[in-house]
Amino acid sequence: KREDILSGIAQTLSDPSRILPGGYIYTVDVFSNPTHVSNMANILASLFSKANPDFIATVETKGIPLALGVARAMNKPLVITRREAKITEGSVVTINYLTGSSRRIQTMSISKRAVRAGQRALIIDDFISGGGSVHALFELMKELTITVAGCGVAIAMREPLVKKVDNYKSLLTLEQ
Repeated sequence: KREDILSGIAQTLSDPSRILPGGYIYTVDVFSNPTHVSNMANILASLFSKANPDFIATVETKGIPLALGVARAMNKPLVITRREAKITEGSVVTINYLTGSSRRIQTMSISKRAVRAGQRALIIDDFISGGGSVHALFELMKELTITVAGCGVAIAMREPLVKKVDNYKSLLTLEQ
């Protein structure tokens, strides 16, 4: 069943009309489709069923529906790291990082109230290219003395072959 679900999503994403200027692929409809998101979330939750995380972590924005689905499937809280701190989140820890694909400097913040030292996080994201954002999330967890119990993504780009993280599981690979 898992293979059928992922093959169907891969077929949808393989439509050449999805290629956007700059070589990007249009995925918004897939990650806003409740059936696709629920199916992918359930598969990721099953892949990490023995990881025993205390919470699911993601980077805003497009990874939120998938991470929320995994959090729901595992009955764990969702913690969202933001590119811009919100005053309603109280005190935050912020790091600067270099993106893996565009090589731009970005900022990532997490509310101190959302997590505690010694916890275990499962990182979930929609897409990984060079791995900069996911690597930054690993570093942010380390800064807070939180163990990363695993990392799952819906789609990983084949290139670059060497990413800033190597210990992740991907449901699909974007070959070109």
